[in-house]
Amino acid sequence: MSMLRVFLGCFVLALICGSCTEELDFDQVDDFRYEPVIELSLAYYDYLAADFGEDDLGGRTVYVDSTTADLFSQEFFDDNLKEAEFFLRYTNTIPRSFTTQIDFYNSNNEVVYTIPVSIPPYNGTPVVVTATAYFDESNIYLLKETNLVTAEIVLEAGSPVLTPQSEGSLLFESSGTYYMRFND
Repeated sequence: MSMLRVFLGCFVLALICGSCTEELDFDQVDDFRYEPVIELSLAYYDYLAADFGEDDLGGRTVYVDSTTADLFSQEFFDDNLKEAEFFLRYTNTIPRSFTTQIDFYNSNNEVVYTIPVSIPPYNGTPVVVTATAYFDESNIYLLKETNLVTAEIVLEAGSPVLTPQSEGSLLFESSGTYYMRFND
């Protein structure tokens, strides 16, 4: 019986080893691509109605803010950033209209991309306005050329005139989703 056990053991081992092998293609590692998606909160502000100091005429008030954005021109992003998407959300509880414009500038101080948004006045219910800017492989170079981003907020002329006692706010939230591709 012991000889039979040895024979059956060898037979089973040969069967297992023979049936579990397949040819491995080690060249498939060259086809591997790592494609992470990175999501980041970009900017947030909450302007109170009282922050918009106006004269007694209810004229147009403009605020501009800017930030350096040369991150996308660095070699790492230049080589690996394939697509990007920016999401903007405004919530207005001020009974006045606003327009905003986000401009992307290149190193020659030329506007290469603009995101304009019109925001209606508050009418008893918070007004939510969203905008999305998408940079695909055909226009991602515009983002990669960007080294300055400005955000302009315009309180349009109208009434009621905003005073230090005025209530409400203009809330701005933004985020970015970056689609990367690493081939090496």
